[in-house]
Amino acid sequence: MKAPSDLQYMSESSLIIRFMRLLLVLLALFLGGCSSMYFHTLDEVPTVETPRPSNWPWQEYWTGVIFNGEKIGFTHQQFVPDQERFRISSEAALRLRFLMIDKELTALTHDWVDAGLHLVRFEYVYKIDKSRRQVKGKVQDGQLALEVSTGGQTDKKILHFKGELVPMNALYLYPVLHGLQVGKVYHYQIFDGETLAIYPVEQTISAYQSSDLFAEKAFRVETEVMDLTTTSWLDATGLPQIELSLNGTLISALEPEEYAKEYLAQAALAKSEFLLTYSQIPVANKIENPRSLMSMHVRLNNMPEKFEPITTPMQQCHKEDSAWVCQIHNDETTTVKAPTLPESTNIHDVTPSMTVNSSARVIINLANEITENSADANEKVSRILDWMNTNIEKENVDSFNSLDVLEQRKAECQGHSLLFAALVRSQGIPTRLLNGVVYSEDYNAFLYHTWVESYIDDRWQAIDPTFGQRHADATHIALIEGEEMTQLIALLPLIGKLKIEVVSPN
Repeated sequence: MKAPSDLQYMSESSLIIRFMRLLLVLLALFLGGCSSMYFHTLDEVPTVETPRPSNWPWQEYWTGVIFNGEKIGFTHQQFVPDQERFRISSEAALRLRFLMIDKELTALTHDWVDAGLHLVRFEYVYKIDKSRRQVKGKVQDGQLALEVSTGGQTDKKILHFKGELVPMNALYLYPVLHGLQVGKVYHYQIFDGETLAIYPVEQTISAYQSSDLFAEKAFRVETEVMDLTTTSWLDATGLPQIELSLNGTLISALEPEEYAKEYLAQAALAKSEFLLTYSQIPVANKIENPRSLMSMHVRLNNMPEKFEPITTPMQQCHKEDSAWVCQIHNDETTTVKAPTLPESTNIHDVTPSMTVNSSARVIINLANEITENSADANEKVSRILDWMNTNIEKENVDSFNSLDVLEQRKAECQGHSLLFAALVRSQGIPTRLLNGVVYSEDYNAFLYHTWVESYIDDRWQAIDPTFGQRHADATHIALIEGEEMTQLIALLPLIGKLKIEVVSPN
């Protein structure tokens, strides 16, 4: 196998691709802060007749999606009667090319709702490269029952809720159904099929505006959901004229169907590495021999007010003025021990999940084969690490869970960590995923990355399955713990904003 460089090895792919997966979830939310110079508030606000679902003013629309100046895909949404209910269907297709690798992301979703847009049942299919996830379920008596199928395995889950629950695809339909009036504030809940979770929504109609960016006058709608504040402009019929996000870097706007799909025929589409450029965190001075670094002292700037980097045996952080100051040590130098597994240990650290399939028979059999006659947990972890380094290629191929990785025999860092965690957990060794950034010599920058900690010899030990590091080097800065999409969402406000100052690598 050809030895990968830092460029191939690292998370230029992992959480960046996870971020793009979230874009599929957020295609109905491509919003954000916009400069007031492009939008003009109007004093005369028309009275808009509130439609009923049975006489909705439109049945479908198309949008083109632009990231940092280049078109990357389209979305298509339909709202049509379906017997005694109404069906909201959406398809989204994105194609990115970065690091000389093409990434194809698609989502096809169907939601059946009642006359109040309340979710009744749903069927979703998400595809990233060759990985496929199907989600389906129904709502009854305050319970949402769903089935998730990925990698040949189906998991079931029950979510409980109180109050109104609408699908993500109804996010713009809700204020239209309940009245487009300046000053109105709506509170309800949405179900998101990608993160498999229910979120509260606050939606405010803040102004009626005109703009050179769209032909129709429109209501400005500000939405708070999934810890993100977003903004959009809806015309009197509820069509989203334009949606801006990530400080204007991401744009979605109404287009004719032929224009929205035109990008599929363009071979040079998304030829630039804008996503990588947007998410990397450059530093002033190059770090020498980062994979061997034993200690590092950094300042994290531009962190969201409520965001706090996690503390691990390898990393201690404290607030200093407006920045977070972190001291990170290579795991080999860590001596902190706990006689028993800490009570704060997350249940996912020791049990199977939809992403870490440690109870799957194929995972258990493989782990038993790899670790046969191992003397202790240390030897088991080392053998699994060696097996993965030999048998799982380091490529920018995304996956939904550990079974996808095992089937494809290739993955980026998120996939390597998922499979490693599944194999190790199946041997009774608690293991958790850490998500953050790690230094790349190729870019002289920190890039988003995922690795693990396993509980061995009475302490949590940092391991990087992608780098093949039994003890992760000190350029690993952990930001959050988690393996599910609901947890990874916390990283979104950091991407494109986080700044890192290396105070003293030792």
